[in-house]
Amino acid sequence: MSALTLPALIVKAPFAGLLCDGLPHHADAAIRLHKTVECRGPRAAVQLATYRGAVAIFVSASYDRADADHIARWYWRQLKRRSAAPPLDVVVHVHAYCSMIAAAWRYRLLGYVSLRDVTTAEQARSDRELHRWRMAATDYGGSWQVATYLHTEPLHSYQTADGLPRFDAACVGCQASPPHNGAACHVNVQTVRLSARIVPPTVQKRIAPWPV
Repeated sequence: MSALTLPALIVKAPFAGLLCDGLPHHADAAIRLHKTVECRGPRAAVQLATYRGAVAIFVSASYDRADADHIARWYWRQLKRRSAAPPLDVVVHVHAYCSMIAAAWRYRLLGYVSLRDVTTAEQARSDRELHRWRMAATDYGGSWQVATYLHTEPLHSYQTADGLPRFDAACVGCQASPPHNGAACHVNVQTVRLSARIVPPTVQKRIAPWPV
């Protein structure tokens, strides 16, 4: 079976879920809310300058309660609620989703997003536009300076992790030793090689030549 090469990101568990799976609405599971993503490393803007296509999303082992609390607040704001804090049932709903992603997909391939555009903070035309990018991104409340914003759309999400590769088995572009280094891989875009057997045809059609 042939192999496919494409860019990849390894993302903190609950945020990975929001990229390609989407957080189900607490009252209507048919409605799902998604986020985009950002990279701390400045290399991403260069690496992805001309790439527009499928990006594989892997789930990292990095997860704690603060991540779920962060997403619960974001979710409540997305619903345009006037109260500052989400109610207990919403918090429980969000925490259950985040825990499920973290437990079931630890270090494994979760799905794919389609990269539409790449921008840097310096390219924002106004503070309002920059704020919109930050709100859409996975970790807009982070204390670190974002280098690159990746504007994405969900493309495919697997329903089970059975038979899906771990990141350290699929990554071929990591310069770290051993192959996976949390600090390095969370900062920059990586390259993975996946068996065509596990990549849906709709995703295969969206994989552009990589590396560019």
